Amino acid sequence: MGAGGSRVNGNRECAVRRRIVYLLAAAGCFLAVFIGIRQVRTATFPKGEASGVDGYADGETSVSYRYDLAFTRALLRYSDFRNLYRADYSTAIPGLENTDFGDSESRQMVPQGLCIAGEYMLVTAYDKSRRENSVIYVLSNRDASSRELLTTIVIPEKNHVGGITWDGSSFWVARSTTRSLGRISGSRIEAAVQTGEEICELDCYDEEVACGVTASFVACQDGRLWVGTSHSLFRDQGRLSVFLLQEGKSGTVLQRQFTMEIPDYAQGLSFFCENGVQYLLLSASAGRFGDSHLYLYEEEINDEAVTLYPVAEYTLPPMAEEVAGDGAFTYCLFESAATCYSTAEGLACPWPVDRICALSNRRLIQYFKPDL
Repeated sequence: MGAGGSRVNGNRECAVRRRIVYLLAAAGCFLAVFIGIRQVRTATFPKGEASGVDGYADGETSVSYRYDLAFTRALLRYSDFRNLYRADYSTAIPGLENTDFGDSESRQMVPQGLCIAGEYMLVTAYDKSRRENSVIYVLSNRDASSRELLTTIVIPEKNHVGGITWDGSSFWVARSTTRSLGRISGSRIEAAVQTGEEICELDCYDEEVACGVTASFVACQDGRLWVGTSHSLFRDQGRLSVFLLQEGKSGTVLQRQFTMEIPDYAQGLSFFCENGVQYLLLSASAGRFGDSHLYLYEEEINDEAVTLYPVAEYTLPPMAEEVAGDGAFTYCLFESAATCYSTAEGLACPWPVDRICALSNRRLIQYFKPDL
């Protein structure tokens, strides 16, 4: 039970099993650091210098699919994923093989956050080698069947940038290492796109707003920011904090309204409405060898409480990250096709997903309401 009487109805009978999977995956990650140390050391280098990774050294940010065959195998293995996936509206994750920083390049960018703001789709990523700053890839969204990379915005830090959301006028970036959110006005993103430059540098956030929790991911709904804190080896339970956006004397203030427990290893959440019912969709992932899960809830919220009623669970390939809703689809981002997770010898994710996957909202609810 959290502030304001918030609660999630349902049981957690799989928690122990998933924690074991997480511990095994974490052990694999630590081992991968030693096996893949050479890759990380050569991850960032002067433009034009060969990297020896993926044979990609043309000086541009990559925008193509990386693992077509492996992705097809993932669709065959995961029936839920296959039934929900819509290829015509899905898009290659930019920057996986290479991200151009102007004077240098990185082969080690890891995608994390995803949001849609009208005619733009934004994807955040951090540099696993920690040599380059984190970025926001801005893609066109006017035609969902034909998106293009418009610009890469380099943000002023190397934070994990686990999530990004749009409140109607500004973007909010989850900054897990500083327990805060960074606000970027929509006009600054628009200005970066209008320059026509492939790379734009952001010298500072419009605001850096403390939230008092580890901001693993973030989403916005009706003037509230939902900030998720993922379970980890150092945190017993994942939590979701709901904040009201308010104007204070010196800027934006986040007033915590509700707090609730959420499933282990949560990575993102989004909202959609179907036939007058409000739904919340939560993604969760337990490392490169464990299945990802989507948890679907019916949501009831007012000024006194928020209640989530579990209605369905779906199994997806490993390493699902943030999700974002847009009309008839929920888009799901994966980090499994990043170089550090897909090329480590003996420790590569067996089911890399190299695209931002469109999932049908109608199919999501037809699983438990087949008459729709």
